[in-house]
Amino acid sequence: MNYKEQLKNNVLPFWIKHGIDRKNGGIFTCVDEKGELYGTDKSVWFQGRALWTFSKAYNTVERNPEYLEAAKSIYAFLNRCSDADGRMYFTVTEDGRGIQKRRYYFSETFAAIGCAEYYRASGERETLLAARKYFDIAYECFTGVRLNEPKFNRDTYDYKALSPVMIMLSTAQTMRAVDVEQKDRYARIAKECLDEILHGGFLTDHALLETYPRTDSWSIRRREESSIRGIRWKPRGSSCWRGFLRTIGKRSLWVKRSLISPCLSDGIGSTAGSLRLPMRWGSLPFSWNGI
Repeated sequence: MNYKEQLKNNVLPFWIKHGIDRKNGGIFTCVDEKGELYGTDKSVWFQGRALWTFSKAYNTVERNPEYLEAAKSIYAFLNRCSDADGRMYFTVTEDGRGIQKRRYYFSETFAAIGCAEYYRASGERETLLAARKYFDIAYECFTGVRLNEPKFNRDTYDYKALSPVMIMLSTAQTMRAVDVEQKDRYARIAKECLDEILHGGFLTDHALLETYPRTDSWSIRRREESSIRGIRWKPRGSSCWRGFLRTIGKRSLWVKRSLISPCLSDGIGSTAGSLRLPMRWGSLPFSWNGI
């Protein structure tokens, strides 16, 4: 398959034609394969991701003005998607009124990378300032400066998850590449996240993971090459690669095996059960709210 042609001739034209809201701005989420809407509520995660997608396509695939116009529409709509406290909603109505707000700060991280990439495309400084704003809010949630209701009762289950660290690493990497004025700050945050991922108990020889952990592995191996020299991604005598645990427990040392695959040569396996492994607890004081 020619992925570039598929993107240019199928994927992006489909969403420009059927997804972009010509009346209110932004992009619809609930679109079937025929291009028909089956709901008008909009995912805020999707707004940030789509903003990044169209901006990235404009910057790297071709300077198609339709891509830039779609990104402009989505960027303008993002301004409606925050509550009075500055936190973004998870779901909004078609005209941007809040429906659902969650503890997760992924809406802010996706908005940050979307605005950062759009800044590259448009050159408008206000879009860089918007990227900084969304990043700062996400980082405040990540570090616990902004407190959110935890998902688990920590007196019963003291878990920490990979996904909050992974998304902050990826977001900091994007901001580091775009915002040269604050490059050192983002580099420091990326290093903190990388240290936690590599030394906080997530890296294991015993399991391979799917989805988020594979994305995390890509972010580390492709973007932080100088920091991971010396790590054996395929241990001696093993037929499989090392992986990352999705969720680990501090007190019992039990690992929640959601999305964990047994260590097979093809990396494919079941996703049920639990696994007990030796681990060293990391020291990064990130918020537990994202698990």
